[in-house]
Amino acid sequence: MPQVDFYILDQADRRSKLQFACRLVQKIRGLDLKVMVQTSDSNQSAEVDRLLWTFRQNSFIPHGIIRKGALTWADYPVQISHAHHDPDHADVLVNLREQVSEEHFKYDRVVELVGGDEADRASARNRYRSYRDQGVEPKTHRMGQD
Repeated sequence: MPQVDFYILDQADRRSKLQFACRLVQKIRGLDLKVMVQTSDSNQSAEVDRLLWTFRQNSFIPHGIIRKGALTWADYPVQISHAHHDPDHADVLVNLREQVSEEHFKYDRVVELVGGDEADRASARNRYRSYRDQGVEPKTHRMGQD
């Protein structure tokens, strides 16, 4: 069973949530772990891709969007996908989707982000329940405004 961490943000806007995701990805990469970022659709994948290049000056996070076939983890230690993916080679899943799938339980660690708006919080409560129903006790972290 994975370790699941919910990061609860004060900010309600979507962009702040994605920027926080980029900071977490950078921190995870600093631990030399491979990261899968699961997005809700191709537009969100493209936005995360752009933000990973621009969210912080002088930072470089090798990453790529999985389109057809697989990317190599050696070249792309951060991979972005809005479709199904193979969790066998990533250490951490950063989930930006509104639901939990069976694939989530194959990771060692899952990171869930919760924005400040009520719709996002309601979705997070459902994901939290899904993990608990499967025997996982998620941890929560309340993040203050930066």
